[in-house]
Amino acid sequence: LDVVARHVPWRYQCDYAHGTGHGVGAFLGVHEGPIGMSGSRLEAMTRMGMIEPGIQKDMVNCYLLIFR
Repeated sequence: LDVVARHVPWRYQCDYAHGTGHGVGAFLGVHEGPIGMSGSRLEAMTRMGMIEPGIQKDMVNCYLLIFR
């Protein structure tokens, strides 16, 4: 799925240095579950306040969340 997620940025000659679906840090190799797509972990969905999906740029780590 990483290639599918990167398809749109690649069309504009862009990329990101972190793994798709990363959790903490760009190069720390920390990923949040579920990493696989097995049926036993599909209950983990996006929740209010999550910043995914998204592309994290170098040296950018602050977000303003506005709930309406």
